[in-house]
Amino acid sequence: MVLAQLLGYNRYKVMKARITGIVLGVAVLGIVLYLVVPRAVSGSLSPASPKVESAGGTAQLTADFADTSPGRTITRSYTWHYDGKEWTWEIEIPEGLYRYYKEMPRLATNNYSVYVTHTSDDEYIRQLVLAIEGAAAEHGYSQYQTIELATAFVQHLPYNDDSLTTLYDEYPRYPVETLVDNGGDCEDTSILLASILDSMGYGVVLVNPLNHLAVGVLCREGTPGRYYQYKGGCYYYLETTDPAWGIGELPHSYRFSPAYVYGIEPISILNHSWTARAQDDAIMLEVTVENSGAVAASDVYVWAGFEVGDGQWLNPQMSRDFDVSPGGSVVVGLTLSMPAYRHSRLLVQIVDDGCAVDSSWSYWLDE
Repeated sequence: MVLAQLLGYNRYKVMKARITGIVLGVAVLGIVLYLVVPRAVSGSLSPASPKVESAGGTAQLTADFADTSPGRTITRSYTWHYDGKEWTWEIEIPEGLYRYYKEMPRLATNNYSVYVTHTSDDEYIRQLVLAIEGAAAEHGYSQYQTIELATAFVQHLPYNDDSLTTLYDEYPRYPVETLVDNGGDCEDTSILLASILDSMGYGVVLVNPLNHLAVGVLCREGTPGRYYQYKGGCYYYLETTDPAWGIGELPHSYRFSPAYVYGIEPISILNHSWTARAQDDAIMLEVTVENSGAVAASDVYVWAGFEVGDGQWLNPQMSRDFDVSPGGSVVVGLTLSMPAYRHSRLLVQIVDDGCAVDSSWSYWLDE
């Protein structure tokens, strides 16, 4: 009976991403707005130069993706409004790139920066950026207005609920998927805008209030608007689902709500599964740890013990430290003594950099 109860642990599987707490701040209004100098874009891309055409109250963005779009392409047209103009943009998206991302598994993490930092679409996103920057230069826009232009493009994409467009309640999309699918929900448009602004060289984070996702863009302290502090910088809120919101304008429902901030940098994503078998008075535990992230995880270990309530644990065991390469897995064995106290359950945690990043529980043994 105990073994069957232990093997029922998936009922209590809980994914926990490494997160950083932030503090919401409000700058004094009436101060001249300054943007920090954009960070340099790494890499040595040399895509075709975009062209910008404008006529009267309309503006058209075009870009040549022929060099990076071999084979069949998917054509999409977009229309949005900014600066009193109606903007139109028709782009061609490599069908192979779209299918590549469509077939990728969704990752078990709340840190959606992994969808921003994936490198296979970097050159394509960079060419989108060149088209936006070219249009901004043609119209004499400032850095601030260039961010507004990119934000307005994303904000005008239709809002599509995952449960209506996919078989899942939550289905985070890579940027190319959002472009082809012509929209998405808050995490999809936030991932897309973060990708564009990050490629432009601006400091960007993802902001995660309760049941929502948005973008933060790095500005100088004292910039009017509402911001989140992260690693010494002030990241001003950007709502991606509605064109009514500008830089630093935070919907009232999130103004007093705590939020998490995720930096845009490659990370490891650790998940695990385990099996257990009884041998005399011991539990032989075998834990498989997988890394679906973009970088290696170092000095990881498995912790396991029996919870008996009130913050008390019995017979805990900890594995040796180990490393997990991107896309790799490690199998760890632990032997735990069966507790005499019947009202207990097994807890397994994967610990990375001092944080429990993935946890799971068995059923209570006396249920």
